[in-house]
Amino acid sequence: MAAAACAGAIERRNSMSKRTFLLAVCVVLGLVAWPALAMNWWEEEQTGAVQRTQGVDTQGTSYEATTNWEDGYVEVEAIGTADVHKTVNAAQAKMMAEDAARVRAYSQLAEVVAGFNITSEITVENGLIGRSEQRMQLSTFLKGAKVISSETAWLPDGTPLSTVKVGIVLARNHPGIGSPLPAAPQKPVSLAEVIHPMVEAAGRQVESESSTTHFQPAEVPAITTDYTGLIIDARGLDGSPSLAPRILAEEGSEVWAFANAEPDYAMLYGVVDWAHNMDSARSKSRVGQTPMVISAQRAVGPKAETVFKSDFVISDRDAAFLVAANKGPHFLEKCGVVIII
Repeated sequence: MAAAACAGAIERRNSMSKRTFLLAVCVVLGLVAWPALAMNWWEEEQTGAVQRTQGVDTQGTSYEATTNWEDGYVEVEAIGTADVHKTVNAAQAKMMAEDAARVRAYSQLAEVVAGFNITSEITVENGLIGRSEQRMQLSTFLKGAKVISSETAWLPDGTPLSTVKVGIVLARNHPGIGSPLPAAPQKPVSLAEVIHPMVEAAGRQVESESSTTHFQPAEVPAITTDYTGLIIDARGLDGSPSLAPRILAEEGSEVWAFANAEPDYAMLYGVVDWAHNMDSARSKSRVGQTPMVISAQRAVGPKAETVFKSDFVISDRDAAFLVAANKGPHFLEKCGVVIII
C-alpha cells in the first residue's frame, strides 16, 4: 500500500516537473548568465550534445542529471524526505526534506562534473589529483549551484517527498571574436572559469606524453573570404563532447588543440561550443557571420580501443585551408569553434 502511494506521489511529481520545466529555466535566466534554451528542448534531449543519466547515490537515493553541452549547462535533480516523527510540524518536515534533497543534488552535481572528460583519457577527477587548492575551489563553486526548482509532494502518511533541481553554467556566452574581452570576474560564474587551469595542465600533459606533430601544409592556399570562425561537422561519427577537443589532419598531426587557445578566451567562454545541427551551429555568436565549415572524416581517441572519442580528423586539404584562413583573424586562438555531433 505504501509502495503504491509512493509511486503515485512520484508520478505526480514527474507530471509537475514537466509542467514547470520552462518556468524553472526562466528562473535560472534571471539568476545567472544562463545560455538560452532552444524552443524544442524535448527534441534536443535526443541529440549527442545532450547527456542524460539516472543513478542512485551512496545513500540509496535516486537522482537524474542532464548535461546539455549545446546550451551550456548541467542540471541535477534529487529527492529527499524527512522523518515526520522527528519534526514538530509539517513546515519543519518540509524544510528538512528540501534540505536533504538539495544536499544530495549538490553531491550528485559534483559527481557528474568529476566525470567530465577534459580529453579522451583525462577526466576532471583525474585532473584534480594533487591539486588540493583547485579541488577546494571547484567544491566551493559547485556548492554555490543555483536552485532551479523545488517541489514537495505529501504521501498519505504525511511524509514529505521533496524534489530539488540545481544547475550550473558550463561557460559564458561567447560574443564573437571581434568583441572585447570583459573585465576579469571577481568570482567565477561558470565551470570553465574554475577548471581552466586543469585544461591547461591537460594540454601540457598531452604534449609531453604524445608524439603528435604539428600540421604543416605542403602548400598554402589563397584565402579570399574573411572567415569569422569555424564549424566542424562531425555528425554520424560517434564523437563525444569534451572540455578540450582537438582537430587533427589525416595522419594524426595536430591542426589545432585547446593548448593553442588564448587563456582568457578559454577561461571565460570555454574552448568550443557544441551543436546538434547546422542551424544551431550557425546561430552561435562565437563563429560570427562567416564561419568556415569543414566536414570531419572521423572521430578518434588517443588509442584504437578508446571508447571516448573527442578528437576530430579532417582532410589535409581542409587543414591547409583552415591554417591559412586563421592567420589573420586568429579565430582558433579566440575559441571561435563549434562542433556538430
